[in-house]
Amino acid sequence: MLRFAEGLLESGMPPRVVLIDDNWACDYGTWQFDRACFPDPAALIGRLHELGCSVIREGLC
Repeated sequence: MLRFAEGLLESGMPPRVVLIDDNWACDYGTWQFDRACFPDPAALIGRLHELGCSVIREGLC
């Protein structure tokens, strides 16, 4: 996800909104990131913010 956003920025198409779609959580209703897929969600979201992206997580849209 981060590489994709950085790639868009490098090619002159800055991303504005990133949607973390379905399957981000361990199980439905836990509201906890799956650490196998998102080992450091705070760092990921922080970096996306640095790139100028707003971040939306599925389930909160």
